[in-house]
Amino acid sequence: MASRVWRRCCFLASAPRARVRAFKASKHYVQLQRGLSADAGVFDASPASRTSREKGLAFEEQVVTLMQSLNCELRATQQSRDGGIDHQGSWTLPDLEVEVVTQCKNERKPVGVHYVREFHGVLSFFPPTTVGLFASASGYSIYAQRFFLRMTHPAILCTVDTDSGRLTSFLLNNRAQTLLHKLTVGSLFVDQEHALVLTYGDRVLG
Repeated sequence: MASRVWRRCCFLASAPRARVRAFKASKHYVQLQRGLSADAGVFDASPASRTSREKGLAFEEQVVTLMQSLNCELRATQQSRDGGIDHQGSWTLPDLEVEVVTQCKNERKPVGVHYVREFHGVLSFFPPTTVGLFASASGYSIYAQRFFLRMTHPAILCTVDTDSGRLTSFLLNNRAQTLLHKLTVGSLFVDQEHALVLTYGDRVLG
């Protein structure tokens, strides 16, 4: 099956446009399409947008699992009403409980400033003690980081490694540092690598 599909794909790539149009109008083209979708050994014919969405959802679940290990319980928001927010929940610390809202981006490039700016706009609809947590799988541009540090709402930028599920960066802006003044970021040597660790007062989280 795979060899027949390959020969037909080669035909489409090398044939003049008129012949390609004629082939697409024939029943053989319909059979080829069915063959491509049915034969997993050739390639996955699902749309790229679906793949991107699946990656996004998987990353959101990683963030939920990671934050749960830090005693922060998150629940997914309704897509039609989230306003750019992926999760809402509460972070229970030894002497404090804060509301948290998140946005997650699993992209190849570092998150740009426009995403952080939009996130800041959404945070203005929440109480001033709600912490905005932005999680990225690929870090942030320098302009995104500069804008983040000037935000007037408590917020955190973190980067999560999609292979290990661990934090690779965790940055609090001034408002978040004031609200969570006992929260500090350090590192430990785990599995022959440095890993970020969060400490609240004298207690290690996670």
